[in-house]
Amino acid sequence: MQKVILATPDGQEVSTTNPLPVHDLTGGGGGGGGAYTIADGADVALGATIDAPSSPTAASTVAPETGIGLWKGIKNVLILIKDALGIKTGAAVVTDADGTVQQYLRGIVKLIVAGLTIKIDQVTAGANHVEIVGMAVPATMTPYNLELTLAVTEYSQALPANCLKFHFQCRTANEVRWQIVTGKVAGPTAPYLTLKAGQPYDSPDINQGASPSTLYFASATAGVVMEIVAWT
Repeated sequence: MQKVILATPDGQEVSTTNPLPVHDLTGGGGGGGGAYTIADGADVALGATIDAPSSPTAASTVAPETGIGLWKGIKNVLILIKDALGIKTGAAVVTDADGTVQQYLRGIVKLIVAGLTIKIDQVTAGANHVEIVGMAVPATMTPYNLELTLAVTEYSQALPANCLKFHFQCRTANEVRWQIVTGKVAGPTAPYLTLKAGQPYDSPDINQGASPSTLYFASATAGVVMEIVAWT
């Protein structure tokens, strides 16, 4: 094992009878300026100190602080963070209304959960499963054939309850006007949509519940047939 020996500048081993020299900490030395030396074992004076107030609105200060004062200052910072986050309190904010960070995060979670279905299996023996799914997956396809017997005349097809998606096309290469409100396609009266000849239409994912939309069609050509598929 190696031994570490402290030595004075002149090479002598440091001991109780040969201590390290005492130095001027202020740099004043003998030239004035308030030279201050520290005797062996003496405490160093910190100067005047104050305690920082414990308050979330405490003003900043450059005055020297005691150790307790510094901890109170840290506490003030934590209080401000707590107030900004709204820890454990505050209703979810799901709009652009004012709120804390915690309220906005809670609002995001609320919106996500609102679009999920949570199923807990407590029936199957030995099972303890929690299934989280998004929008329901279509399970049933219902086809329709809607003949537009007369030209420039509105015909309608109601979608089934709980419709999740639909598709339609004209059986022949004819242009067809369509809408989801009545009174627009026969005249026609804007706004309405035009299904170009030979082109299909596929809806995005929807969830219309018990009150689904009705599709309205009209064509300048008599006798065309709309082929429609709805998924529930």
